[in-house]
Amino acid sequence: MWLFLVALLSDVATPTAPAQAEDILSKAFPAPEYQKLPLIQPLISALKTGETVELRIATTHCNGGSVYSLHVRGPVPVEVLVRGQATVAADPAALPVIGMVTLNADEALRLDRVLAFYRAGTPAWNCTASSRITASWKLASGPKNESWVDQSCSVTETEASLPLWAIVDRAAKKP
Repeated sequence: MWLFLVALLSDVATPTAPAQAEDILSKAFPAPEYQKLPLIQPLISALKTGETVELRIATTHCNGGSVYSLHVRGPVPVEVLVRGQATVAADPAALPVIGMVTLNADEALRLDRVLAFYRAGTPAWNCTASSRITASWKLASGPKNESWVDQSCSVTETEASLPLWAIVDRAAKKP
């Protein structure tokens, strides 16, 4: 990994502005092409009345960690109850409520694309941050559980994607 970064950065001058530093990071950890990933059921954008998914993301990094739980209730527009804290906790029910967010059809699809990235298997770029994501679906067809580990440092908010942390940020900013 280090050889890759040294080779990558050897052609780039020392960054003198935030834009240059961001350019270096985007070369080291390129953003996924979310639109090209297959959307596999279950989908947040297809949740029906009474169906839910509990998304949990526990992240550890060199400065500590965090844990957030997003309870998503269908149908679209989906309502998301966000709980969490900036320290790792074992029991998601004990997490403090941050707030509620409503996602429209486009935003739900953007979140589905992030789940598609996780389902496709994230690149093992050995980022210093590691996130364990779980999804506990309660569907009319029965329950389904999924889990992924993301060490890619490449999940960002774009026109095609809506990461879990972006939803947490929205809930925290609501009055």
